[in-house]
Amino acid sequence: MDTRTTRSGQRAGAAYVPVTRGAHRHRGARAPELATLRAWASVLPSDACFTHVTAARLLGLWLPPLPADLVTLAALPPGAHPVRRRGLRASRSLPSEAHRMVQGLRVAPTADVLLCLCRDLADLDALMAVDSALHQELVTVDLLLRSDEMLADVDRSLGRASDRRRLSSWHELLRTSALTSAGRDVLWPRLQK
Repeated sequence: MDTRTTRSGQRAGAAYVPVTRGAHRHRGARAPELATLRAWASVLPSDACFTHVTAARLLGLWLPPLPADLVTLAALPPGAHPVRRRGLRASRSLPSEAHRMVQGLRVAPTADVLLCLCRDLADLDALMAVDSALHQELVTVDLLLRSDEMLADVDRSLGRASDRRRLSSWHELLRTSALTSAGRDVLWPRLQK
């Protein structure tokens, strides 16, 4: 077992490191990042799911280099009791479709994850994630272009510029070298612990 939950006054044991109050992961977990997210999932409502860069990592989307100290990002259903914990940002949202399970964890719909990324990442970084989702067939261009909210938040050329034929994030960087990543300085302070 790579995670353990405890109640007030209980100890997890020396083999476990705390992730948050009442949730711990095993020191020797084969996949420490997954174990950490499983620990987070144990303290979230059962219908919560991971989103934004947390979900993008789980989905294997191409992302820019990220700082090591980003918070874990989760989406709660509308009306859910707020969850406030250090190292976690949980916000209420109405998903566009059903969540998906990735490595045993609930993940927001891919279109919702991309919308979050497009709001906070610079165009080039967001385009890498969009192309990656298209390449993996996690989303379709039609679905992206139907999303009025995404088109309002992201330059319309981003949707037209995306292409599922991209082979890697480096291919994307070469193709779109005219775009810049200036918006990254805005994102990181909001997502760091």
